Amino acid sequence: MTIAWSWAAGYKYINFEGTYTSNTTTDEQYWVHLGRASDEVANYTETTIDVPASSAIIVNENMAPEVHIITDANALLTATEAVSLEAYENAIMGGEGAVKVATNVPLAFKIDHVHNNEAGNSSH
Repeated sequence: MTIAWSWAAGYKYINFEGTYTSNTTTDEQYWVHLGRASDEVANYTETTIDVPASSAIIVNENMAPEVHIITDANALLTATEAVSLEAYENAIMGGEGAVKVATNVPLAFKIDHVHNNEAGNSSH
């Protein structure tokens, strides 16, 4: 599956915004938006998340599993490629910074646990 994006559509593959504090600034706003701009620009990625052996996902007509995925937001900026928000003037909306963040995406997500619920029931 390919997730495609354009500014006109407004869809973003990864979108996180907020404020940060560093050695040189306090409560500085930042914006990170990733999306597929073209086949030549690798600012998105696909990943597979391993299911822990203790968290088998059961799918059949009687089961409606809920999978809880944890995102390590810090890993989006540090996992493989270190990305400084200040170096990109606090806005990564494409270009080299987006490619670096996309490289980090596969290490930012993990399955925490699974609820194998009976169909029609939710654990939350």
